Amino acid sequence: MKYLIGLLLLIFTTNIYAKELLAVVNGNEITTDVAHTDFFNMDVEQKKIAIKRLVEKELAIEYGLNSDMVKSKKFIDTFNHIIKVENGKDLASTLKDKENKYTNEQLRSKKGLLAFDMILDEKAQELKPDTNTLKKYYEINKNRYDTKKMYELLHIIVNTKEEALEIEKALNNSTAVIKTFQEIASKKSLAPTKDKNGYLGQFDYEAMPKELQEAVKNLTRNQYSKPFKTDFGYELVYVMGYQDEVKRGYKESQINVKDDYTRESVINWAFEQINKLKEKAEIKIIFKG
Repeated sequence: MKYLIGLLLLIFTTNIYAKELLAVVNGNEITTDVAHTDFFNMDVEQKKIAIKRLVEKELAIEYGLNSDMVKSKKFIDTFNHIIKVENGKDLASTLKDKENKYTNEQLRSKKGLLAFDMILDEKAQELKPDTNTLKKYYEINKNRYDTKKMYELLHIIVNTKEEALEIEKALNNSTAVIKTFQEIASKKSLAPTKDKNGYLGQFDYEAMPKELQEAVKNLTRNQYSKPFKTDFGYELVYVMGYQDEVKRGYKESQINVKDDYTRESVINWAFEQINKLKEKAEIKIIFKG
């Protein structure tokens, strides 16, 4: 299940909530018992999107419950283990307990989603992409495996060039440059970051404005720029952290490439099955906003 956990958490998170009927799929009611905990705090458009996801979830549940997976010993043992961990009792005892914390809808949801997840995990294990397939995938997505050139910056903005030159002089004469830079930023900077001692954040070099690129391009960690003009005044920056760009070839990225290819392939397969079921399903949305 390691390949699909992100997908299932994104689309299929379930929580206990005050019950309200939202939709009916093939005769099965979808209520707020299986909606996200934030459902009642969402605006109308967000709720409509959430209900669309709940419909997809219901189709995945049906797929799982109608599969042979639910009959397997592996599934039965896993499902019982999950219920015992969550509830402190096995499934049989939970069903007998009048005060058990699950509704029938929630138990059905858990069972169907677990079966669907285990089916997806089997699909992932069955995939045996050859080297050519993985190399093609790498070529399409190669930028994903590179480390970008990054800077972590402090900055100071003042109105005039004269003020900026005075600050540069103070930094040149300082024996504790970063401390001096932060003190000046907190006292004199016009930027909102003065409240954070001038801390600007981390930035991808390629995404920086041109004037900032020019200011930092020859700097490394613990160095500061000369004053430069911007739309906001005159600015100085201090490089707190620096990470150089690293290009990783297929050989260095091979394990990640295989994992990513497998994950995307299985996720695509999952949505293909859900979309096929959606075409044939009887779906009625009850929620009107």
